[in-house]
Amino acid sequence: MTKLTIALLFISATIIALVIIKKVLNHGQSGSIVHYSNFSSEFVMQRPVEVWLPEGYDPSSSTTYPVIYMHDGQFLFLGSRSWYTWTPWNWNVDVIIPRMIREKKMRPAIVVAVSYTHLRAHETSLHL
Repeated sequence: MTKLTIALLFISATIIALVIIKKVLNHGQSGSIVHYSNFSSEFVMQRPVEVWLPEGYDPSSSTTYPVIYMHDGQFLFLGSRSWYTWTPWNWNVDVIIPRMIREKKMRPAIVVAVSYTHLRAHETSLHL
């Protein structure tokens, strides 16, 4: 076997394993994700932003929810449109938070996932 063949087999096996892991982890996923592909801001360049809404969220209801803002948004959700969700670095927020809500460890909350861009280091230092 050539090194290229071995590398291709390894890559294929890794992709298959990640797909299986994602399907297994999706079991506990709940809520819904609203995707904004180019969210605008007067302070930083446009970027993807995803908003996870807990199960039962109704915008016409008078119920209020705390909002959690999380950086590195491309790593947060299994249900994300981001290609990063196929990597082992996914934080599975859309699985973990529903579990914590069911276990009464936290109350339902909205999660705003802000993706970073290639200007991440510059943007971080802008407002310090």
